[in-house]
Amino acid sequence: MGCGNDATMNDRVIRLYPPPAEEQSLEGLYLAQDLRLLAEEHRPFVYTNFVTSLDGHISEPSRTQGRQVPKAIANSRDWRLYMELVAQADVLITTERQLRAMAAGRGQNFSLTNAEHADLIAWRREHKLPERPACAAISRALEIPIDTVLASYTGPILMLTSEGASRKQVSALEAVGIKVLFAGTQPRLTGTAIIKALTQQGYATIYSVAGPQVSHALLEADVLDRLYLTLTQVILGGEQYDTLTRGPAFNPPRGFKLHELYFDPHAQAKASQFFISFNRGGQ
Repeated sequence: MGCGNDATMNDRVIRLYPPPAEEQSLEGLYLAQDLRLLAEEHRPFVYTNFVTSLDGHISEPSRTQGRQVPKAIANSRDWRLYMELVAQADVLITTERQLRAMAAGRGQNFSLTNAEHADLIAWRREHKLPERPACAAISRALEIPIDTVLASYTGPILMLTSEGASRKQVSALEAVGIKVLFAGTQPRLTGTAIIKALTQQGYATIYSVAGPQVSHALLEADVLDRLYLTLTQVILGGEQYDTLTRGPAFNPPRGFKLHELYFDPHAQAKASQFFISFNRGGQ
């Protein structure tokens, strides 16, 4: 998801599903779902979230960030709901690349701050949670700019890697308080191994803020419980862009069931958008 500056900030959206249709406040829309109630004793609740154009763009090439949310669909209303999902997480799944970009001030910063997210931090305190969720970054080499990463994210930081990772790098990270979790023997971590490693740490709500490769891994393992989608009513065109997943075709395809649907007529000057959530098929 991405953030942007909207000309106006009308706080109302229209719930279309489940019926009956009615206006609701944008702020608190996803907090009201209270995802923590959906986690089971030995099975966490796993969810992810994307903003997309009508023709399926979630990101495009950027000279400074590698990949970025297209500016035509990035908006502050979507970002507010993104951060409400962050607030409900025990741990965020990200990647080493995203962590590097955030540390360099180029990528999306998903850290809850007192200045911008005081109400979300207060929500976490009311629910007896740490001020910020842990951040677990998937990495092969474990080579990150430690000082800038620690300065850019003030919650607990973990690294997810394979058992063949450099013990020297592991020691360097653990020496500064960054915990390293081993998730299988293969360099490409599976969704099963990722969720198992985080479950063993006691995390009940797991929010993937990573890109299409990680979402593919979670879907491939059939461990993704809910997909959040902001669908903006624009068509971007072009040839170089990412969609929700990147990887081999699923056999069988992964099915989802509509959970909630909201219409937001106030998103941008030229386009409205929908906020949609889907549950894993059958839930």
